[in-house]
Amino acid sequence: KRFHGTSFEIKGLDEYTYSPFNIYGQGFYTTDSHTIAKGYSRKGNGGEENIYSISENKTLKIYDLEQGLENESGVFNALTEAADLDDNLHMAIEEAQIYKKPTLRKVYDELRMLDASADEVQDSMDTITAILENNGYNGVEHIGGQFTNNDAHNVKIYFNPKRDLDYELVADPDANAMAAAHDVALVKNKKHKW
Repeated sequence: KRFHGTSFEIKGLDEYTYSPFNIYGQGFYTTDSHTIAKGYSRKGNGGEENIYSISENKTLKIYDLEQGLENESGVFNALTEAADLDDNLHMAIEEAQIYKKPTLRKVYDELRMLDASADEVQDSMDTITAILENNGYNGVEHIGGQFTNNDAHNVKIYFNPKRDLDYELVADPDANAMAAAHDVALVKNKKHKW
């Protein structure tokens, strides 16, 4: 089961949204942890805590950012070709290859460490997304929590949520438990006249 937490009501999924601060590029971020989604529902300026259950409406091909780049030669070859035209991507790939097992996650991480604007970094990440889509991928996944000091959880980032996902607002189990406890307290405190 997947979740998405937001402080805004979702009235429909978009094909594309932009934020210069997404750490693994543009897309619709989901987690397998209700607790993590709840934390994200408290961020932002929307004023509401909304947690949505997310489901894939067809079989999707998701790229594992933790796998070695050599495991997917089509992606790696396209990345190195694109790096000839994108200096930031070129530097990030070079830095990622220093590690024993270079991964696309490390390329993203190296991009964020460059002395480049957030928009320039996102442009390079958009190039990666286009390469992945051209190789048949609908999104990426990785183990989250490493940068946020949260428990490890699976994160999936979908490139085209409008086409690929269904969503439903889910009740907050914490709120339900609090409401039930409140009801019990009212009954206990109510004086009965027999």
